[in-house]
Amino acid sequence: MRACRAALRERGLRVVDVAEDGDCLFASLADQLYGTDGAGEGLDAASLRADATRYMEANEGDFAPFVEDDEAIGDYLRRMRQAGCWGGNMELTSLSRCHQLEIHIYQPGEVKPWIIGDGNGSADDDTDDVSVRIAKLLYVNGDHYQSLRELDDDGGGPARHKETAEADEAYAAVVSEVAERGCVWERTAAAALVECGGDVEAAVDYVRALGDGADEALAAEFREGARATITRDGEAVALGAAVDALRI
Repeated sequence: MRACRAALRERGLRVVDVAEDGDCLFASLADQLYGTDGAGEGLDAASLRADATRYMEANEGDFAPFVEDDEAIGDYLRRMRQAGCWGGNMELTSLSRCHQLEIHIYQPGEVKPWIIGDGNGSADDDTDDVSVRIAKLLYVNGDHYQSLRELDDDGGGPARHKETAEADEAYAAVVSEVAERGCVWERTAAAALVECGGDVEAAVDYVRALGDGADEALAAEFREGARATITRDGEAVALGAAVDALRI
């Protein structure tokens, strides 16, 4: 987990710890939307749980096919209304729609965040207001969500995310290029970029030289905590240390 936190810090994010009590998804989003200054009084995890189930009930046709174990959607919603019932993809989708959010979910070992929702209804593009419409969560151990905030965000109100999404996309594009040209997994490509000082062409040559054993070799050689820059067209661009999380 230390490597994961270090990787997130390189992307300008810090982890806000949330209790593992079954309410973590809703509590994490409550932190993103309202913070801790009281401005969102009454708009807490319980209210978000209610919002999610209310939206799913009103749009049953969108959610019923995804309920597992042949459970009726009505029974599922009755369970989900109870505190401590673990939420998942359906609840995230529901909240992304009813609160008009674009939710970025980071996971250890993943090159880029998984995104739910498109953030329709976000702040006017002509303003500098970047609060609320983008929410960022960390998902760990297959069952726990935590809130992510900018390093200089004290948590006193809605999370304010400088647009690290562009950096994430740029980073992911470079990793994907190396992976595609070198015919390796993206995790291997990210490790190769670190081993080659962030030089894209050198990373491609490196994994090609390793051949069929590239994935295994780089998994063994990868140095946790390594840093690098991406060099392209004569310009050095910081390489986010999300690769630190690849060995978790």
